[in-house]
Amino acid sequence: MRGTVRAGGLQSATRRLLVPAVARMLVQHPRVRTEITELELEQALPELRLGTIDLVISDEYDGHPRPRPAGLRFALLHEEPLKLVLPSDHRLARPAGPVALSELQDEVWVASDRGTGHHDMVVGSCRSIGGYEPDVRHRSTDADVQLELVRVTGAVALLPAMTLPTTADPALAIRDVADQRLGRRLVIVCRDGPSTPALTAFLTVVTSQAHHLGNEDGRKQ
Repeated sequence: MRGTVRAGGLQSATRRLLVPAVARMLVQHPRVRTEITELELEQALPELRLGTIDLVISDEYDGHPRPRPAGLRFALLHEEPLKLVLPSDHRLARPAGPVALSELQDEVWVASDRGTGHHDMVVGSCRSIGGYEPDVRHRSTDADVQLELVRVTGAVALLPAMTLPTTADPALAIRDVADQRLGRRLVIVCRDGPSTPALTAFLTVVTSQAHHLGNEDGRKQ
């Protein structure tokens, strides 16, 4: 099999799903050329329509569904919970139980840039569940930068499980949200119509990697 697959995704999906999928494609389908670009859905949709990329892994949060433009196909890939991230010396870090959003009214928050799904989710959750307007003082689309802001400045964050450190970090306290379960879904977006054999093979590998990741998350819980 020969062909080219051009895939894009947000940072966490690129790191945890697309990069491992490329590694598997090199073994299973070495004559398929795969190209990876890190980008958000807002950037990706025009490129999908133009045909400059073939698939995108996007996300959507509970209570904040994405639009479904005509001509594109959306398929659920992975579901995961959102976690509160506090500095390890935060007053609510002990005991290691769930934390209510209402308890974080006076905190400084970090989120993604305005206009992104993550920013809207953080602000919307604090408003609807916590009952307040959060002080979102720091913004970055890079989850590692958000985590560093929690470590260094004492800010708090609400992040998907996939973006969190894979090993224990003594500077961070990761807690469930007490008020209700909040989650994120990862979705594969492609153009409507038949897929090439190369794209079909890549979709199979990505789906398998997401299943493997879901099994890992289940064992950790």
